[in-house]
Amino acid sequence: MTIKEGAKTLNARHFQADHGSARESEIRPKSKKMLRIKELTARVGLSRSSIYSKLDPGSAAFDPTFPKQIKLGSRAVAWLEDEVEAWLDQLASHRS
Repeated sequence: MTIKEGAKTLNARHFQADHGSARESEIRPKSKKMLRIKELTARVGLSRSSIYSKLDPGSAAFDPTFPKQIKLGSRAVAWLEDEVEAWLDQLASHRS
């Protein structure tokens, strides 16, 4: 397969995925978008310190269901958007 043929195949897959092909959506992996701390605080409505308290087992605010961070480098972390969305959905399903 040439690069040009590969690009056509890739474009066709994107077109099908964007336009609702059932077969493509069944085999297409979930999005792997990463959220950095600023995006995470905006998405979940918690402060930076509250987020880290939810991750700290020694904290009274510890939440074992809160998504775990992924280390990107020596001083950078991020969270998977899909996991954050699933956590928010879980919270919404438990409200009375």
